[in-house]
Amino acid sequence: GEWTRRENESEGNAAVELFVRYVREHPDKSIGVITLNRQQADHIQDLLDERVQASSSFQKRYDDLMAGDLDSRPFVRNLENVQGDERDVIILSIAYSAGPNGRVPLRFGALSMPGGERRLNVAISRAREKMIVLCSFEPESQMVVSEETSEGAKALKGFLCYARRVGSASNDATGYETGAPVPHLHADV
Repeated sequence: GEWTRRENESEGNAAVELFVRYVREHPDKSIGVITLNRQQADHIQDLLDERVQASSSFQKRYDDLMAGDLDSRPFVRNLENVQGDERDVIILSIAYSAGPNGRVPLRFGALSMPGGERRLNVAISRAREKMIVLCSFEPESQMVVSEETSEGAKALKGFLCYARRVGSASNDATGYETGAPVPHLHADV
């Protein structure tokens, strides 16, 4: 996917497809989507709303979920608005991508500010059972950090590299899917 206008269309579509599939295949599991910025969260919510309107059967299922217990309702939130919300499954959309030089610019909004690593820690600890990470770049080679890089960006790279290793080492069908429109990890992290 490509990062344009503070959104990543491919990751947004992938997040909605995974959300819909997970709700259908695992009706007893709660689910949430977390993004690193508000615009991507709004974009995914808009895409999800379109999907709900397009399918009466999915709309019924979604409405039932939204009428349920507050602690199990599906949500789409950005990094700054997810404190305290846990779900069985979390889809994390990174949204950022490499620029023309092949590297990811290390400007991640709130994540790049002092304390950004704590915000990231909150976001990546919201999954009770499984986290699915959508990432449009290769963290090992395209995210170059240095001593001057923010602690949040360093923590993000460390997490993405870890999630990729854990997902790739998985013995079931939940590893790193490079054939997907947006490479993503399914990992119990």
